Amino acid sequence: MKKDRFIIKAIPWIGLGFVFGFVILLLSNFNFNFDLSTMFTYFGYSCIGISIISMILSIYFMCSSKSMINKKSDDFDKIEIKIDNSIILACISFITCLISFGIVMYGSHFNTLKSIFSTIFTIWFIVTCFASSYIQYVCVELNKKINPEKKGNALDFNFSKDFYNSCDEAQKIIIGEVCYKSFMINSSILLWTLVALIFAASFIDIGFFTIVLVGLINIVNVLVYTIISHKLQYKGSIIYSAMK
Repeated sequence: MKKDRFIIKAIPWIGLGFVFGFVILLLSNFNFNFDLSTMFTYFGYSCIGISIISMILSIYFMCSSKSMINKKSDDFDKIEIKIDNSIILACISFITCLISFGIVMYGSHFNTLKSIFSTIFTIWFIVTCFASSYIQYVCVELNKKINPEKKGNALDFNFSKDFYNSCDEAQKIIIGEVCYKSFMINSSILLWTLVALIFAASFIDIGFFTIVLVGLINIVNVLVYTIISHKLQYKGSIIYSAMK
């Protein structure tokens, strides 16, 4: 229920991000045409709006959870939800900023974006890279305060491994279930995206590179899952044989 409420609350903020991006679009005296390059540029403005709004909300949730911990609140569930929301929004901010930055490079190539806005987008991209990393670091440290058994430094390359190893068996089972569902959803999205791109190629010039790239990502996604699955099954067989 709490997750559903978060999603419902997030929808208006995403809409606000689009509106914010549209306002930036108007301020840039953008020439509205319905060709592919200008539509990509508009989507870039929308993404930068979502990125800014998401970063503001992420900072809010981070500060709110930190305040609750400093006040020695015993509502650990609420604190963890705020920490999770902060990390999720920081990731959304970074990814949407990355998308907009890529579109800026595309727009600069086709001269559909003013140089001043290209500079602004580039500066925001750099700020978002550092801000999202810092927010995730702080959130992990806050999580370790209410869960002292958790290990790892968010700025360390081995953080994921160290943090996973510090989880108990129940948490590892949850992580495994999440990874499986994520794989299934990503596989479906990649497959249907590939089908949509093939269909769209009959009507607009999207280039062959996009289709090849999505197809390769899909192949890598399946291969990684299959290879790791076989390795774990082999490792499990050895352990089971040793126990016998």
